[in-house]
Amino acid sequence: LADLDLVLADLAKGPGNESPDQLFDRVYAADKAGEVAYARHLEEAYLRIVPDNALTLLRYTSALKIYSQYEEAMQTLDTVDKVIPDQWKYLVHSFRADIHESRGDFDTAITEWAKADDLAATGGEHYAICQAWAAFRQGKVEEAIERIRKVMTRPNIDQKETLNDLGWFLLCLQRYEESRQCYEQLLALDPEDVNAKKKLRQIELILADEALPAHP
Repeated sequence: LADLDLVLADLAKGPGNESPDQLFDRVYAADKAGEVAYARHLEEAYLRIVPDNALTLLRYTSALKIYSQYEEAMQTLDTVDKVIPDQWKYLVHSFRADIHESRGDFDTAITEWAKADDLAATGGEHYAICQAWAAFRQGKVEEAIERIRKVMTRPNIDQKETLNDLGWFLLCLQRYEESRQCYEQLLALDPEDVNAKKKLRQIELILADEALPAHP
């Protein structure tokens, strides 16, 4: 989400809005640099000193997920849920959803993303889109289409992202005309979208072949 860094920066201030200490700065730098193993090491060191820092707990959860330490990640999220401010609790459900999806438990992931969607003051459509993709990854493509269409009715939605998703779902079901319409609308919004151009070319080739007379 676009505002995630702002959320995390706010959480990092801690009680009294005091500045993070040197170790916290090292954790943040390692995480930003993508040095996951080192970041996890530093996060564990920091949490031994400040065990209830929500930001560091969330970052530690991400590291545990990367290393497939799912049970430990869920236990860490239980701690986060107790200390994180109410306005950021949607992040707990989002992180839980990510873990459930990684474990292949798509139905529970959808439930958690729905909770995140309900609680998020802004950006909830991201979690609704995640629900559509979780349905898709289960092979429930019709459900994914229905979900993404509902997202598209929301105000101020990024139509480029949802048109791309819907076009792909329809293409997977060989609903070529509907899929073509999505990619044409997407290109009307962004004429330089390379992915849309490629998908549209494939659809046009397929439709051209289908228009040829059948062999006797």
